Amino acid sequence: TEALVGVAELVLHPTDGTMPSNLDAPPLEDGSRQHSRAGNRPPLRPYLCNVAVDRRFRRRGLGVRLVRACEALAQFQWRYSAIYLHVDKSNRGALELYQQRGYQPVASAVVDTGESGTSQLERLLGGFGLAPEMLYMRHQLQREGDLQ
Repeated sequence: TEALVGVAELVLHPTDGTMPSNLDAPPLEDGSRQHSRAGNRPPLRPYLCNVAVDRRFRRRGLGVRLVRACEALAQFQWRYSAIYLHVDKSNRGALELYQQRGYQPVASAVVDTGESGTSQLERLLGGFGLAPEMLYMRHQLQREGDLQ
């Protein structure tokens, strides 16, 4: 039998350092990438999230392959030159993977602080101090001539 051993999600999300929610609108049918919410939001860009590999299959390069596949989709199908993500600072394996792939911290935003001054995760977890410290990162995708 076949089993699902890994997953990754790639979405378009504003580059404002906020974490995605299920309220974000997908691209319009005409292909435009304008965000549907009111206000001056940054443009939508590829955002990598929910990368997970079954514990029994970790340390075999599957996470790297999932991330590379998302990067390739963002670059060659969607025609973007950068990709963004959030990572839990205490998740050493994930942080190491992203750093080895060339992801750099974005100094302007570390956590979604929302209008109330509390992060989205803190609100969801009821303020019990369980929300991880998230790092917002960006990766400049390679130009075609630089591909290995």
